[in-house]
Amino acid sequence: MRRLLIIGLAALAGCVQAQRPVAGRPGQPLIIGHRGASAYLPEHTLPAYALAHAQGADLVEPDLVCSRDGVLVCLHDLTLERVTDVAARFPGRARADGRWYARDFDWSELERLTVAGPEGDGTLYRLARLTDALELVERLNDQAGRSVGVIPEFKQPAWHLAEGVDLVASTQEILARWSERNPGAAVVVQCFDLDALQVAAGPLDLPVRRVWNLSGSLPSPADLEGRTRDLAGIGLSRGAFQGPEAPGPALLQRARELGLEVFVWTFRGDEAALTEFLRRFCVDAVFVDDPDVGCRAREAARAPSAAGATP
Repeated sequence: MRRLLIIGLAALAGCVQAQRPVAGRPGQPLIIGHRGASAYLPEHTLPAYALAHAQGADLVEPDLVCSRDGVLVCLHDLTLERVTDVAARFPGRARADGRWYARDFDWSELERLTVAGPEGDGTLYRLARLTDALELVERLNDQAGRSVGVIPEFKQPAWHLAEGVDLVASTQEILARWSERNPGAAVVVQCFDLDALQVAAGPLDLPVRRVWNLSGSLPSPADLEGRTRDLAGIGLSRGAFQGPEAPGPALLQRARELGLEVFVWTFRGDEAALTEFLRRFCVDAVFVDDPDVGCRAREAARAPSAAGATP
């Protein structure tokens, strides 16, 4: 009952918040609900997305994999055992590597799985489809008078292609239909695979921004222009901004010169650290596990002491 009360109050707060812009701007970065409000509720479940919306997120993030029967499922991993009871329900369905892949199950099987919730929480959490998440955001936008957008991530599209699935094309068809019904809501797609993002610039008439998430061996600022043509932005980890030799500040500066947006992941729980980060770096968006904390940090960063943030 206490959890339901908290969620209900958060929903009420979300309904009265001012509508956010659909693009970040200096001093007003977008707050992205990372896997929903995953600090509070199980990641990539509809309640987590609903709470992110209620807490003021400007975008919610569904990671995407594909089931055996072609359903796009909101899931961070290719495999199921980290977040569900798949091993108990389907003990004989693991691959040779001992993992249970969402690709090996039809949606009718996946929707029966239970997602682990917070300790002591008796709520029954389930996996969600991309269409479920989009319909939820659309409904909440209508109720709250807001234009919260979505930022799906293609999870390992090359792996899916080897499995016979064009993850990018399947996602874009659904996003195109949703965008037509929600013209004021931002649609951003992100991926660590640059080739997949270039494919995502295909023939569909979809007002989508494409963000290339950088990890591993990062490109130099000098190489950024040639590799980001026709993209809207880049994604960087918060670790790229930590330490005296951190590459993040130089990449941020070069991205600004090229007109690219910069998205940074992932903050959780430390409001002071996020506030200080936003005071130092004028990024366009931050991924947070707790959107309420992200919104408070954004407001605190805009206080007079925040003057002089790094461009």
